[in-house]
Amino acid sequence: MTQPDVSSYLKSRLPDNQPYALALSGGGDSVALLAALSGDPSLSRVLIVDHGLRAGSANEASYAKDLAKDLGHEADILRWTPPRQRSNLQKAARTARYGLMGQVCREDGIGVLVT
Repeated sequence: MTQPDVSSYLKSRLPDNQPYALALSGGGDSVALLAALSGDPSLSRVLIVDHGLRAGSANEASYAKDLAKDLGHEADILRWTPPRQRSNLQKAARTARYGLMGQVCREDGIGVLVT
């Protein structure tokens, strides 16, 4: 018995002929997802969130955008300004990340965000 390739396997888990977006952090997992799903015409948006939490975060977001371009996709960098109060910062960043990407998806009529 042969195993399906990763790309076919992932695509079989997504709705047929419906646009979807992909969250790209620049880390290995999200880059592998993008590489596996590249060429799928239903992949309509690649979204990167710059949380602004580290001095180099803008460079990291730019690097992820360049990776997406190398794989044939334009990517959008969404920016978040962290609050002055630093308590529960990771939770606030996660909430903001999904909020920003969710807003773009709703505006574009995209019902699925691959993470």
